[in-house]
Amino acid sequence: MNKNEKRRLRLFDLYSKNLSHFFPSLPNPSFMCPICRTGFLQEAVIDQSPAKDGSRLLVNIAHCYPESCGGKIVTLACKSCNNRMGTQYEHHLGIEKKLNQAFDHETSDTIAVKASFEAGNIAATFSKIGDVHYVTLDKDSNPYGHSKIAEELKVSAASNRIKFGLTFDRPDEERATVALLHTAFLMMFREFGYEYALSPMAEKIRKVLLAEEGPKNLDLPVLMIPKRSGDPRLLNTVGIIDAPPECRCFYAMMPSADPKMIGRAVVMPGSGEEGEAAISALRDYGGQNFQLSFQFRADDRASRLRSFVHRTFLRYWWDDYPPDFAVVAELVFAINAEKHGDLSMFVKASTLSEKLGLEVETIIKFATLAIHEGWLEANGEPTPSAAFALTPEGSEFVQHIPFWANG
Repeated sequence: MNKNEKRRLRLFDLYSKNLSHFFPSLPNPSFMCPICRTGFLQEAVIDQSPAKDGSRLLVNIAHCYPESCGGKIVTLACKSCNNRMGTQYEHHLGIEKKLNQAFDHETSDTIAVKASFEAGNIAATFSKIGDVHYVTLDKDSNPYGHSKIAEELKVSAASNRIKFGLTFDRPDEERATVALLHTAFLMMFREFGYEYALSPMAEKIRKVLLAEEGPKNLDLPVLMIPKRSGDPRLLNTVGIIDAPPECRCFYAMMPSADPKMIGRAVVMPGSGEEGEAAISALRDYGGQNFQLSFQFRADDRASRLRSFVHRTFLRYWWDDYPPDFAVVAELVFAINAEKHGDLSMFVKASTLSEKLGLEVETIIKFATLAIHEGWLEANGEPTPSAAFALTPEGSEFVQHIPFWANG
């Protein structure tokens, strides 16, 4: 078994376990493509081709951002969706990157162009050494035309006036935008599993990704994060924009084709009307510099996806439950005591509300949830499964990073 097959099996096992929390009656192990929702058994990730070249795989590793453009993080998707997105959409991100590197003064790349002179057209390459750009004519592509153009250049050089045009491939902006949306969708699936892929939030995006021709005039908010004001820890993270509050929504931070940027954040709507309104608020900042705060979690993602307790982790985070054992324990005691007539949980919740600056309803809702999910014993002590869920000092913590972004 080679390294890639081991990797596929490991990812298959992870997402199969996560899927079983939502569909316990499905054959185990099994995988559902997050885009088309086609189901597969484990044989789908085992290479049955004689040459072991992956040609018969039904499910394969999917780079969230194209590997050819510097993408490093991966998940799983079916071969059909993977190939279609790569051919129809992600190809344009590759063109975008090459153009940016060919024209930027800090980087270098070579692109194929067509050079146009009065004597005719000829294939050429556009490249750069240092701060100087070069156009190299391909004599073999048009020997007769090359000689005519050479004569024209001699005359033009004598007068110090050389006129020519360059034509080169440009990315289709609409298809490149769909490719960015696809990357953001896969990053959200990688981070939150089927809780996200099966949610109403994801459904609208799936319809865009499954459309045969792709959408027209897709208005996708993308925030460019300059190196001078951003934090490199944000790259390849998924989280919540938590300030300004009217812009609260999810983001997926991926590489940028522009070498002057740390990355670009594709904005994803949150839950309900609040999430949709936040997208509109961000669009109102279009073309302006404004300060945002990004929140992401550095935790054991694989353990979280496997955990039954965390099957609704995304909702807990979006609803902003306070991850504080002291709060939960006090409320659990209050709820249990109320059953025996010793103490009103509303009185206790009101006291904690003033102390923490949280709504009474939020605190009671969180404590009730903790009991329902089995995060706490009756005496207020955490269960083993809850130690990961709620302990801020443990393996889970939140990074708040403010910076200036350009809309």
